[in-house]
Amino acid sequence: FFLFAVANYSSSQTGWQSQIVPIANYSLTSVYPLNQNICFATSEHNLATENYYSIYKTTNSGNNWLQISNGSGWFLRNIKFVDSLTG
Repeated sequence: FFLFAVANYSSSQTGWQSQIVPIANYSLTSVYPLNQNICFATSEHNLATENYYSIYKTTNSGNNWLQISNGSGWFLRNIKFVDSLTG
């Protein structure tokens, strides 16, 4: 899937670009930028028997993404964070 972020600010942000993540059959379900450097994203993978999800975070404008959580049994369709630690 493609992992990318579009900032929801009135002025355009520079430095964001799309990236190809080599994980087949995953869908990007939500992107939530906190500021120009920090952004969270969720993805899911649906199998016939189970649903799997992952939550990712970047702190360097999307240059690198860290998987901060994953699991099964949930549908993650939207993600919101109050600050970089609370969501």
